[in-house]
Amino acid sequence: MTKRSRLASLVALSFVSAVGFAKPPSPTPTGVPAAAAPVPGAASVSLETLFAPYFVLLRAHVHGGRVDYAGLRHEGFADLKSFVSSLDRIAPESLADERSRFALYLHAYNAFALFAAVERYPLTSVKNVPGFFTERKHRIGGRAYSLDELEHEVLQKRFADPRMHFALVCGAMSCPVLDPGLTAAERFEEGLEEGSRRFVADESHVAFDEKAGVLRLSPLFDWFRADFDAKYGSVEKFLALYLPDAEAKRLASRAWKKEYNAYDWSLNGN
Repeated sequence: MTKRSRLASLVALSFVSAVGFAKPPSPTPTGVPAAAAPVPGAASVSLETLFAPYFVLLRAHVHGGRVDYAGLRHEGFADLKSFVSSLDRIAPESLADERSRFALYLHAYNAFALFAAVERYPLTSVKNVPGFFTERKHRIGGRAYSLDELEHEVLQKRFADPRMHFALVCGAMSCPVLDPGLTAAERFEEGLEEGSRRFVADESHVAFDEKAGVLRLSPLFDWFRADFDAKYGSVEKFLALYLPDAEAKRLASRAWKKEYNAYDWSLNGN
């Protein structure tokens, strides 16, 4: 059996296990509700089971945070397409708690963004795809969302956890890394913590210029400043909690002028 055949078999087994419980919903109008309507037959879903085929694909095609888009397009596109289609047959409100729903929508965002990039591959940047964030619709729980709607209207407004910004991966080099070792729900909280600490420890995202007295930051801290202010009091207070100890002490040692890096929208491929 070839590598491609073995991978397809693993994904197929996981996929059948994940989605065999659900029947397709009747068509619903496009919208951006805070919560999707229940889908009959989906109440017993396990996030770990549902996302198993997705993480099989990540472990095969993501290395060091870089995505093998060519390999995924050639060997895994049909399986990825089947997985994202399965998300339309889950009822988010059937999940046990709000934390599980947060995990569902966050991982779904990443899967949708990955699929949309693979679908248009070869490409050099998702920004070159018209409507990538605003017009291309993805279905989850019987509802259709653009990536922007899913991020801003559902994830930000409903769950209000700024750590999501270090777990959402839109396909750009300046995004957080796509972590193939993450699990759908069992270690979701730990994953948010680890992702936040990993992001701020990277000097391409947070760096001190002692001579100039400047703190150079990822533009994520500028774009989503209101989220950090609301949850932590300020970006600086968030950084004080998540920076390595030596860097946290440096942050507290003086007043810093904040400057923001340019965002690198080139594709996060290898």
